[in-house]
Amino acid sequence: MKYRKAEENEIQSLIDLLNKCRPYVLAHHDYIYWILCNCYHSTCFVCTRNEKIIGFVSGLPSVGQSTVFIWQVCVHPDYRREGIALELLKLLFGASVKFGFNNIQLSIATENINSHKMFEKFSDTYSLKMEYQKQTMISGIPENVYKISKIQI
Repeated sequence: MKYRKAEENEIQSLIDLLNKCRPYVLAHHDYIYWILCNCYHSTCFVCTRNEKIIGFVSGLPSVGQSTVFIWQVCVHPDYRREGIALELLKLLFGASVKFGFNNIQLSIATENINSHKMFEKFSDTYSLKMEYQKQTMISGIPENVYKISKIQI
């Protein structure tokens, strides 16, 4: 497996992967992924196996909040439980810290138990603090918003 930044010429492959990761992750217009690969390339990573994209994470820096918001994270269903999402999140968090963002924020559908467990495992593995911030409704689906940050001693 190889981990690296997402590239503009991979937009259709990203959309194909996202379509396999429903219902919690949805593919959007290809223009969105063009923006991510061009304007947010420092916080968008893929995992490949045999030149095929099998994992993806994207983050959007928010200067005003000193936070990178995780917009999408997904792993192809055939490759889940291999630590791919944890490695992608590690890359994203590392890039975030490198650019001066010590927090990441995310939302998880309340019924998406596996995603919640994965983010808890990520936080525990890297001695980070995951704290609940609020619940919000997105397109009629309840989502819990969390912040993950370095533990302050």
